[in-house]
Amino acid sequence: MKSLFKFNEVIILIIGCLFMAISINMFLNPHNIAPGGLTGVAIIINTLTGLPIWLINIVFDIPLFLFAFRILGKKDACKTLLGILFLTASLKVTENLGNINVTNDVLLSSISGGIILGIALGLIFRINGSTGGTDLIGLLANKTFPSLSVATLMGFADGCIVILSGVVSRNIEIALYSAIALYIIVKASDVVVEGINTSSSFMIISDKYVEIGNAIRDELERGATILKGQGLYTGNDKNLLLVVVSKREVVILKKLVKNIDPNSFIIVSDIFEALGEGFKSI
Repeated sequence: MKSLFKFNEVIILIIGCLFMAISINMFLNPHNIAPGGLTGVAIIINTLTGLPIWLINIVFDIPLFLFAFRILGKKDACKTLLGILFLTASLKVTENLGNINVTNDVLLSSISGGIILGIALGLIFRINGSTGGTDLIGLLANKTFPSLSVATLMGFADGCIVILSGVVSRNIEIALYSAIALYIIVKASDVVVEGINTSSSFMIISDKYVEIGNAIRDELERGATILKGQGLYTGNDKNLLLVVVSKREVVILKKLVKNIDPNSFIIVSDIFEALGEGFKSI
């Protein structure tokens, strides 16, 4: 076990599963909100039968895991199994949180539950972990439909679960709330995995690229890269400056370029992450 993954990965997996369980038992299940995934199926079955979510989760996940075991590598298989067991235990431990009436607002519950569940999934994805569910369904279905990607099949499965939540509840609004929660979960997990967008890249085309580059170096204390280019219509050689700055420096850089060359051409792009000198270490 020690050779397969690090101690901190196990801790993160436990924390992620605990957050997932809190989201499900405290915010989503009390209002029958099923935002995809096998936990969404468990919420739907719980609505119909009253069976505990933790029991439904383990009953469905273990057979899926056994079917997908050969597809998964040894390390991924162990992480997935641990994720299934930790999530099931967390769902059982936090089962009584459903009795706490945090809010009667279904929209607020879907947003709050979505944020917490998204953060939890993001933490788990960062260590390349899994709690089973639609991940395994997507892997298995991909063997039958190889032309469709695992992500597409997972999205299709999640969409069916969201629609089914409205059918079972006989309330189309529940399906809409489930869709909102699913969207928030995806976005929140992306933020945790990829980081909050805090940097922008500038592509500056100007005949005064040397002056602009020196100003960037002296006033912003940033480096810049000179790229060689050619105008399509004129055929003239062009020098482009590529520079990455933090969000708070975006306006400063725009003003700096405008003061030196008002006729320059600037392309500004948001970037997910910048690593290296002047930013986060690699």
